[in-house]
Amino acid sequence: MRRYELNDEQWGKISDLFPDSEGQRGGQWKDHRMVLNG
Repeated sequence: MRRYELNDEQWGKISDLFPDSEGQRGGQWKDHRMVLNG
């Protein structure tokens, strides 16, 4: 794990706050966790 990346416990607490990318029109969404860590 890098310095500012979320660990699994932290990500588990906030992951439900992000919209689901399944079945969305348009391009494929990037992984929310990867974008947030960036």
